[in-house]
Amino acid sequence: MERDIVQRAVAGVKYLVGLQLVSRVLTFVLNVLIVRHVDKEVFGAYSVQQQLLLSLVLFLSREGLRRACQRVGEAGTGVEGAERRRHATEQIVQLAWLCIPCSVVIVPVVCGMFTLRASPEEARIPGYAASMYICAAGAVVELLSEPLYCVSQYFQLYRARMLVEAAAVLLRCAASYVLAIHFQLGLLAFAWAQVVYGATLIVGYTVYLTFSFPGFSVSVLVPFQAGRRVDGRLLRFALAYTWQSLQKVVLTEGDKIVLWRIESLVSQGVYSVVFNLGSLAARFVFQPVEEVCFTAFARLAGAAAAGTDAVFTAHRILRLTLRLMLLIGLLFVTFGPNYSRALIWLLYTTKYSETAAPTVLAWYCLFVLLMAINGSRGTQAGPQFEAFHHTGITEAFVHSVAGGAQLRRLNIELLACGAAYMAASLLCVRTLGGGTTGLVWANCVNMLLRIALSYRFIDAHFKRSGVAVGFPASGVLPHAVVLAAFATCFAATAVSERLLYSDAPKWLVAHCAVGACCGLVALAVVFLYEKSLYTEFRTVISRDHEHQHQ
Repeated sequence: MERDIVQRAVAGVKYLVGLQLVSRVLTFVLNVLIVRHVDKEVFGAYSVQQQLLLSLVLFLSREGLRRACQRVGEAGTGVEGAERRRHATEQIVQLAWLCIPCSVVIVPVVCGMFTLRASPEEARIPGYAASMYICAAGAVVELLSEPLYCVSQYFQLYRARMLVEAAAVLLRCAASYVLAIHFQLGLLAFAWAQVVYGATLIVGYTVYLTFSFPGFSVSVLVPFQAGRRVDGRLLRFALAYTWQSLQKVVLTEGDKIVLWRIESLVSQGVYSVVFNLGSLAARFVFQPVEEVCFTAFARLAGAAAAGTDAVFTAHRILRLTLRLMLLIGLLFVTFGPNYSRALIWLLYTTKYSETAAPTVLAWYCLFVLLMAINGSRGTQAGPQFEAFHHTGITEAFVHSVAGGAQLRRLNIELLACGAAYMAASLLCVRTLGGGTTGLVWANCVNMLLRIALSYRFIDAHFKRSGVAVGFPASGVLPHAVVLAAFATCFAATAVSERLLYSDAPKWLVAHCAVGACCGLVALAVVFLYEKSLYTEFRTVISRDHEHQHQ
């Protein structure tokens, strides 16, 4: 059974990476066009405040329910499996619909935060209050698709997600561009685009599941039917995850809350430009891996409880995945800082290259490395920033195997991390005068704390499960020669930036050529000294029930 889970997880990564490729290319192009054509103040309000509103409503309304839905018992196959699939679908639908009552409570509070406390600078933007209300309505429309999403995710229908969400992103990008650039509706354009996105999700998932998922019918989606009750165990998990979501809002959206309350709209726009560039790796690579890992770890945990040796499979997958993510993060730390200024200039011209954006982006590359270990830190849900409120590789494992009491203890620890993060944000932004760069420093502190908490849990979990060595950190580190190659490439590109870089095309090309040569060297070294990584991944996927004690 664990072999089937792993194979579906690998297939899921392929589909979700394809989804990320399509949606990120579209949203990235849209972002560049918007930044070049709209005022800095409008872009700042859209990219921080409007997206923060969406993020708060969506995350608080559904995150806990989403995670609880993935802990429904194994569905199975065959005749008996068909009945179990029907029962699992009913449980998921009943639980997922609870996001609507949650949104009824959350939406008025969040809208009031933005409209009743608008600053004079915000109030001067045409349609500011109306755009916030329309955004909230668009979030509720998106929540109406939540039962469909949870069913697709539980049964690992990753192809459905790829097709439906790619179509939704495409229509949202088109609506944003037409309404913002051609009709010049400002913030209202992005709000209406969110409504289009949510409606497309509802239609797309309904059509796909109706025609492609055996036994599914629209009647299953009727909420709270007679004779159907929400499973008490799942509800307790949902409450624990939702309480954790409240705390995670500080961890994942604290930087935008600080920006919203302290910095100007122009500074908010600068930070968003950097965030959009710096988080490309998280949204393209880390997010699909995190989503698939959470589902796979949860199912493997169930298999391990049934007396199989799936715990060794989970141990091996976690170790290999972290090692792969660490290699990707090191690529960004090696080349990102020395090419951030050139990238900002090429994409956004001197409008942003002469601001603090290049420096902020250089520091953000360090944060990408930490995200590679622990995962994406959460972002908004909009045309520019696709929502990826996921906990990362290490936290995905923790949340997929932790029991109720363990989750409650983790919630308290995450709350302490949130408090430390907010204190670090205020210290770095105001006291140390770091501005937007200070927010990146605070995010790094936050991520380091979360990595430490997750690692402590993972090591203890495997020792309790019979893996005597626990989870030694040395098992995820790349080969020493690989680390030395990355360090050498960083030094070479740093010298190149100091000696060769300028806005003149010929020197810019020379600087990029140095980076390309160093990149080829780094990849060659990785290929030569990390072959075992590829071999072990193939072994995990192809072998039926053989698990080694790593």
